[in-house]
Amino acid sequence: MNKLVLYKSPLIRMLELKDFETHVLFYNNKSYTVNDILRNAETIALNLTNNGFAEGDRALLLAEPSIDFISTLYAIIMCKGVTAIIDPDMGNALYLSRLKQFRPDWIFIDYRLALLQKFGWLQRLYRKINPDAFFVPGVDNVRTVAMGRNLLFLNSMEHLDKFKSKIKTGCNWSTEKSEREVLVTYTSGTLSEPKGVVHSDLSLVHSLELLARKIEKYRGNNMVSYLPHFALIGIMANVKVYLWKKDMPPSKRIAFIRKYDINIFFGPPVEMNEILDYCIARNIPFPKSLKYILLGSAPIYQSFLSKLKQFTDAEVECLYGMTENLLVSSILSDEKLSYAGKGDIVGTPFDGVEVKIAQDNEILLRSKQLFKGYLHLPRRKENAFHPTGDLGFVDSQGRIVLTGRKKNMIIRKEYNIYPGLYEPVINSIPGVEQAVMLGHYNDQTADEEVFLIVQRSNSLSEKALIEFLKSDEYGIDTSAMPDHIIFATIPRKGRQQKIDYQKLKELI
Repeated sequence: MNKLVLYKSPLIRMLELKDFETHVLFYNNKSYTVNDILRNAETIALNLTNNGFAEGDRALLLAEPSIDFISTLYAIIMCKGVTAIIDPDMGNALYLSRLKQFRPDWIFIDYRLALLQKFGWLQRLYRKINPDAFFVPGVDNVRTVAMGRNLLFLNSMEHLDKFKSKIKTGCNWSTEKSEREVLVTYTSGTLSEPKGVVHSDLSLVHSLELLARKIEKYRGNNMVSYLPHFALIGIMANVKVYLWKKDMPPSKRIAFIRKYDINIFFGPPVEMNEILDYCIARNIPFPKSLKYILLGSAPIYQSFLSKLKQFTDAEVECLYGMTENLLVSSILSDEKLSYAGKGDIVGTPFDGVEVKIAQDNEILLRSKQLFKGYLHLPRRKENAFHPTGDLGFVDSQGRIVLTGRKKNMIIRKEYNIYPGLYEPVINSIPGVEQAVMLGHYNDQTADEEVFLIVQRSNSLSEKALIEFLKSDEYGIDTSAMPDHIIFATIPRKGRQQKIDYQKLKELI
């Protein structure tokens, strides 16, 4: 039998540089070595190729963090396929629009979602109990592979176990100098125009290398995250990566951190805030084992950092990036807390990141980790700067300061109002947990009105809030004073719990 040919991408070659027998991944009380991950991936890739997976096939990967998730991701790359990771927490309507745009040839799906896909009556019952329940619809001409438990109920559906069995044939490896497109991730975008961001193996390698350098000073320590692709960063930095479930309550997270002596946390600020609030509410110690807290995926405000620094001596670092350019800049919490200027300071650009400010103050970027283009659209011009949609400036020390989003800019009368300038100040007001400033066009006045939506932590009144907004310490420009104040819970979406601006717009 002729040997099959698999693609040894830069991502695979990076993994091969590690000690094969080092235990790097821990999940469900089991540990795995680099060799386990590579051999699992190779076996899955060979079986997929034997079962019809072709170069360029598109695969949707929707499963819990695990060695199977990581090995399957590597296997698809070895087969020269393209993987999409779509966050199910964004809701069914947004998810389905992305599924339709991506047009997968293969779907690797969690066994529980596979049950809902297989049995329509079960899906209807589940959605009757929970109308917003997530599901993956059956798709014509798509190979569906269940992952996780191999249930008898799914015996007519393919299971990943079928692709994990050893086969007699070996393989030859190919390497290519040109970049291959390997991963599609989605921005929050809109329902009608989802943005599938296409990354190459090299753009991902550059991102992993930059983050690994941040974590390498803690090599030998234990890191935790619920995002499986974050685990790759820890593995590259020679730290032990523990995966926990994203819906784990704060009490169990704290117990997990203590049980496994977790030293490095990597995730969105909202996840850390839940742990912090739990400790404060019950007057229990914040986990002392944490040495390094790396925050990203959402804005990180001074008010939150001030609260966090009261309870831990851990080094806290904040990342700024986006789906198109995963890593732009970083800043340590002490430096961010000492900033007294307007806007949200997000720090010094990573090595190799070039920043330009356009005439309208939009931030433009160029770097090796910049994406290749949007799915089904012409690829981005090589060496061209990417318009981020963020507004800001670079200060005298070379640090990026954000002043808002281009699409969220409010124009009232002759004034341009940038929410990013004022939201950090409002968030620091006692009793304000989170504040969002939005504009809404009033047909009668032919002008935009400014709405301030505030999630409060106490009985802060509108009158008291306005007094704060006019004070010396927390005051904002008169031109930016809100026309309306709404006290409400800020809606969020997605694994990274980003603000759901669409629901906020519906609210106002």
